Amino acid sequence: MKLRATHYGFTIFSCILLSTFSGRIEAQISQKNIVVYQVGDGINYGTNTATPAFIMEYNRDTIGQASPVHAITIPTTGSARLVNSYSTNSDGFINLSNDSTRIVMAGYDTTTTTIGITSSSSSLIPRVVDTISWRGIPGRAATTSSFSGQAFQSATAGNGDDYWGCGASNGVVYLGNTATTATVSSTIASIRVLSSSNGNLYFSTGSGTVGIYKFSGLPTASATPSLLIATGTGSSPYAFSVNAGETVVYCADDRSTGGIFRWTLSGTTWTATDSLKPGSAAARGIAVDWSGAYPVVFATTTDNKLIKWIDSNNASHIYTVLATAGTNKFFRSVALAPKSPCNLTASVSFFGTGNTCVGDSILLSANTGTGVSYQWSRNNVRLTNDTLQTYKVGVSGIYTVTISNAIKCSATSPFQRIYINPKPDTSLTFSTSKPLCTGDTLVVCAQNLPYLVYQWKRNGSLTTVATPCDTIGVGGSYQLFITDTANHCTDSSNAFTVTAYTTPSAALVPAGRMPLCNGTTLKLHTNNAANLSYVWTKNDTTISGSTDSTLVAALAGIYKVRVQLNGTSCADSAADTLIVVPMPNISITKLSKDTVCEGDTIRVRAGAGPSYQFQWVIGGFGSSSLSLDSNFIIVAPSVPGITTAPYKLFVTSGFGCVDSSATQYQTIIPLPIPLINYIVGTLTAGAFNTYQWYLNGSIIPGATNATFVPTANGDYTVHVTNAEGCSATSDPYTVTGLSVNDALLNAGISIYPNPVKGLLKIEANYPLNVVLTDMSGRELLQKQNAKSIEMGSFAQGVYLLKVYRENGVFMGSKLVTKVGE
Repeated sequence: MKLRATHYGFTIFSCILLSTFSGRIEAQISQKNIVVYQVGDGINYGTNTATPAFIMEYNRDTIGQASPVHAITIPTTGSARLVNSYSTNSDGFINLSNDSTRIVMAGYDTTTTTIGITSSSSSLIPRVVDTISWRGIPGRAATTSSFSGQAFQSATAGNGDDYWGCGASNGVVYLGNTATTATVSSTIASIRVLSSSNGNLYFSTGSGTVGIYKFSGLPTASATPSLLIATGTGSSPYAFSVNAGETVVYCADDRSTGGIFRWTLSGTTWTATDSLKPGSAAARGIAVDWSGAYPVVFATTTDNKLIKWIDSNNASHIYTVLATAGTNKFFRSVALAPKSPCNLTASVSFFGTGNTCVGDSILLSANTGTGVSYQWSRNNVRLTNDTLQTYKVGVSGIYTVTISNAIKCSATSPFQRIYINPKPDTSLTFSTSKPLCTGDTLVVCAQNLPYLVYQWKRNGSLTTVATPCDTIGVGGSYQLFITDTANHCTDSSNAFTVTAYTTPSAALVPAGRMPLCNGTTLKLHTNNAANLSYVWTKNDTTISGSTDSTLVAALAGIYKVRVQLNGTSCADSAADTLIVVPMPNISITKLSKDTVCEGDTIRVRAGAGPSYQFQWVIGGFGSSSLSLDSNFIIVAPSVPGITTAPYKLFVTSGFGCVDSSATQYQTIIPLPIPLINYIVGTLTAGAFNTYQWYLNGSIIPGATNATFVPTANGDYTVHVTNAEGCSATSDPYTVTGLSVNDALLNAGISIYPNPVKGLLKIEANYPLNVVLTDMSGRELLQKQNAKSIEMGSFAQGVYLLKVYRENGVFMGSKLVTKVGE
């Protein structure tokens, strides 16, 4: 079979955007189509709300298109984010740049659903300009803080990186990039549509003298516009198109009687020489193709239609509807497709003669160029990473090369059809996918065709087998070589390895005593070697998760293990029976309470059983010896801070099974620790449930409070009981020198007479507060700014008077004796 290369004699030329390394071609805008700026995606966003926008590409000639040829989504996130108002019909006007290479659009840099964007501050929601070239990719061109609080209605561009914008009240602003941002003109504040063509800047307005104005050139600083066409009282001009000679202008007018107006210059006078009324609607967007015998006018109407009118001057006013926007979608404006600056050619030549098989080289070579890159394709599919000027062909197919330059223009060569003789199919089928155990065989086969010759190799050496199939029973590395006698192409299969394995042995060995005590475990061991896997069963049911050479068993039953060599079917099994005997009874009966005070005892008894032996273990306090007696008496330890004493029972059955109880606890109530303090003539003992005071070992009748006021010198003790009923007696506290405190006299405080029958007087140079208590500490009277106390109503006896300053400072106390009349 001979190699054939076919060259088809026509040129394929295209200007497309290549994503060179991704293997993806971006959808460029065709110059044969028309583009419409659509606001809205079918969702009702509400009044003056940020809404996504789209460039919709339609065929110029097809009537009633249900969907665009291509749609470009303007980004709503990222560096080129741009949205427009859902309800504002006066923004969203697109234009071509002065050199017709870019679509220019004005909008707002904010998220969709943002409310009030046209009236927003531009410091919060910047006004931005995006462009789209013939490549079809939106990009950010300019950002401005102008047009704050007003709609950003239209923008345009020059030949380079100059941009202008207009709004509802700021006039025309140069947005910068090649010069300093500046207000070009604010003489006419409210400007609707801004456009650049013929090297000049034009705009339309509905304010002042309504019409279309012109700046000579493309000013980047302050300039004065001149009135080009006064469209007349009641007119409402929006988008417009000026021919190259500036003698004919088509203007969209949205008044109720408006539509598309043709204005013609005769001498120095502009006259509306014709108009088209698109049904009951008017028009706002317009684009005109001036290249043919007659101007072809495209317009977007106020009822959301894209229409086409060929103005042949026959006054027939026949137009066609190319497309209609859907629900909650708005055709705001229209423009011609941007032009492509591409001018490249591509061609392919090839080298190589004679018969060739897959894998031999056929070299394709593209024409050379300066600053160009290459992308080869086979059968219209890009070849990954094949971007050199030459390409080595190894597969039959139709080959082309696409040449691209720095501005992403490209051209695709005429195709070359290359045929390469195929090598024989060396794919193999196997009778089993399992590695072999000793004694097994494997049958391997290739395709069986009469013109093929076969030769098998084992471990690199030829065997005697020369048939399509080989029966293999010995391990080794195998490979099949096949020769196609029709085209003399030879190929070999992938080498494959056959391994013969020895079946592992399985032996089940228990590691521990038998029978097994209930609740304990026993390890069962089997063959432990590398590259083995294990499956354990109990009573022929697989034990989930048990895949090791050792199994921990706890229940009676017949245990089996299957040992298998990994990656093979080689396996062996072994079994053993496990008997389980019950554990001893470890019940505990408490024969007395287990909540005691320090030093008390409790008595417990264990459950009995045949040949049981018992051992009691007291946590931290020793243990009993092994005994046949199940009774035990536990003494609560008298250790400070110990509130629980754990104890545990160990029982050994006649089978030798040992079990232990859960840890039991006797609750030890710490004894109270009363500590006597002497404060301002009063003995205090702390917080307890009950009290009894003693003097020199004798009980003080009635002294059962937490405090006691001593009336005599001696050793005082107090016996207390806590909430749990545990009692203790304090260490003695010795009271000596019991007398009147002289601190009051030193402070200039006089209290008299004492003893007193009736009125007790209190004198000082500053206000005093007093508290009177009996000798048990019970408070009888409080008085502020006290100058005297009437003692006549109190019983005879000794009382304690505590004296404080008005600010709460304690001054001292005094014993007061009440006597009879």
